[in-house]
Amino acid sequence: MRDMSLQSEEAIERRGRLRILIVDDHPGTRRALELVLRWLRCPADVVENGREAVERLREQNYDLVFMDVLMSTMDGIAATRQIRKERPYEAGPRIVGMSADSSPDDQESCFAAGMDDFLPKPIDVDALIRVLDRTATGLLAVC
Repeated sequence: MRDMSLQSEEAIERRGRLRILIVDDHPGTRRALELVLRWLRCPADVVENGREAVERLREQNYDLVFMDVLMSTMDGIAATRQIRKERPYEAGPRIVGMSADSSPDDQESCFAAGMDDFLPKPIDVDALIRVLDRTATGLLAVC
């Protein structure tokens, strides 16, 4: 894992302002990602499936959604399509697909559905930090 002392306080503060939603039907994966994000000083809300994610995004704005691709109650592909249908792409959120199956075809399905990025499981902390930084930097450019 990356040494937090190597991270600038400015970058940590920028990431900490992100409004993050975790969508995953596996309790262990949800908890692990939530703990890593908390360690990175990035609090997150959590839901268990794509249907809950769509509902939550109707009620609240998020900057970043970590979306499991394969879930039993509305998978991440269907949820992303629905989110993109209801919200202008420019209005966000940035959606990052997550899956243990990281074949090029599966990643392409994520991008075709409207996802912005992809992280293979298990999640690599450095890759996670890069996604957080890209999102935080992108929001600064819009402001």
